Amino acid sequence: MRLLSVLAAAVFVAAACYPGSPVYVGPYAVVTFEGDVYVYETRQLAAMAEVCAFGADTTCISADEKGHYWMQIRAEILLDSGDVTLRFRAPGMHPSVVNLTGIEVDSKSIVDCSVSNRASFSNEPRACLPRPED
Repeated sequence: MRLLSVLAAAVFVAAACYPGSPVYVGPYAVVTFEGDVYVYETRQLAAMAEVCAFGADTTCISADEKGHYWMQIRAEILLDSGDVTLRFRAPGMHPSVVNLTGIEVDSKSIVDCSVSNRASFSNEPRACLPRPED
């Protein structure tokens, strides 16, 4: 019985050292996104805007009361090509997206987005507008 306990402990320790296993306890490779979300028409920061990263999985966060967001995701969320799509949504505004390609593991990307309520006849997600000029 003692041999069985030792064997089970050895399997657990081995699994804890293998990245991607369900019990991994080591550090993960991450990708960081940071920036500001604006309302294009008013040139104001969009407080509490939703920012989502879409890749192999989805992670969503809320910007702070000043419209600034910081998101750190596990590198496994990136598609195999290193691609990810960021979607920005502010209350009462149409969502906007940015498609990022070739993202490096353990990197940081600054991505600002201006969302707008301009009319559009396209079914495609609208691209982020540029940061408003001061």
